[in-house]
Amino acid sequence: MLSKEEKFQLLNDIVENPEFKTTKTFNKLLTYLVESTINDVKIKEYSIAQEVFEKDPDFNPAEDSSVRVYISNLRKKLENYYNDIGKDSKYQIVIPKGKYEVEFQNAKHSERSTNYVKIGYKHLITYLSLAVIIVILSVLLLKSHFYVAAGEQSIKESKIWSDILTSENQVEVVVGDDLFFLEEPIVKDTTLENINDNEIIVRRHYVNTNEEFEIYKENHKYNDRIIKNRLTYTFFSLISVTSLPSISLLFDSRDDFHLQYSSNLHVNEILKNNIVFIGSFRTLYSLEQVLSDGKIKFKVRYAKSTIDVFDNDSTYHFEVVGEPDLEHVDYCLVRKIPGPNDNKIILFLSFSEAAMDAAISSMSDLEGLEKIEKLFESRYNEMPEYFDIIFKSSGFERTAFKTSIAYFDKIEPDSISLWGN
Repeated sequence: MLSKEEKFQLLNDIVENPEFKTTKTFNKLLTYLVESTINDVKIKEYSIAQEVFEKDPDFNPAEDSSVRVYISNLRKKLENYYNDIGKDSKYQIVIPKGKYEVEFQNAKHSERSTNYVKIGYKHLITYLSLAVIIVILSVLLLKSHFYVAAGEQSIKESKIWSDILTSENQVEVVVGDDLFFLEEPIVKDTTLENINDNEIIVRRHYVNTNEEFEIYKENHKYNDRIIKNRLTYTFFSLISVTSLPSISLLFDSRDDFHLQYSSNLHVNEILKNNIVFIGSFRTLYSLEQVLSDGKIKFKVRYAKSTIDVFDNDSTYHFEVVGEPDLEHVDYCLVRKIPGPNDNKIILFLSFSEAAMDAAISSMSDLEGLEKIEKLFESRYNEMPEYFDIIFKSSGFERTAFKTSIAYFDKIEPDSISLWGN
């Protein structure tokens, strides 16, 4: 039987671990659960919301599931901890499913794994991740056949997608990729066996186009390093890829569906194809002209990114709050405009994957599309062909819990003169 001091020591071992120490919310939540359990205090969802998350007194667990989500994620983090760093602990703090009070279990009785855990949990995740992705994608592909059979006709009738889905133009789904390049120090590290090991792969938040890369090279040509060249292969962030299956399902029945990445997108493709772009604001490349009308301005900064909308005499300011791995508020801009040759261009632009996933879920779901159309109809008596929508998402650990439309407006085709005609 553990004493109170021993139980608190178990807690201290966890919260002082770097993985927990940097996540203040989980740290606070676990401390509250352990202290309440040790002191025989009845723990309820409402009390957690008040004491840990400082929710309003009118907090309603039936409408807000954030406490349950946090508990579920905390349970997983504890399991990860005891499968890796804390694998030698004689006792473990466990949150049984369906309960908030913790249990202090002998590690021998709570052991769920066999010898393979000794390779390290993180290594195991690395080995399994690819297999899991393949399984998920396979399931999505199987679901797509049902989706097409049950809902394709309704999606085609949506005023938001109908002109793209039924168009004779090829559909080009463009995935935003970041620009990376090589740098090499002038003074070489001679301890390295291979001189090429001196090369460094670099990503600069202010270098996002070929033109910006050339400027960067020019400005740093006399420094202590050599700016070599762009990488011949590319990198994708989670913003670009996590929502790709949902968009792909919309075009499952089209034989001309084509996948492209933004740094490789040619002007002639923009001129003739229907373009659906998914990515961060910094990965537009040649598509950046789609925002050159000046109505939408954005800044990409770590945890301080913003969108400003200049709408006639009004200005709207939207600022990202928090960090993607913690509690945060994020935004996704969806803009649809006419292309230069009777083609259509629709952009999904965000700062992290939470808002992107939320926006694409709304835009690829029948119920979500109906809500959007009704919103426009309430203001304009119709669903316009071209529009701007800014989705706001509130969430945690790159997952959106609550999504709403923070701004919407129609775009008059005559106001778009981005193509020099």
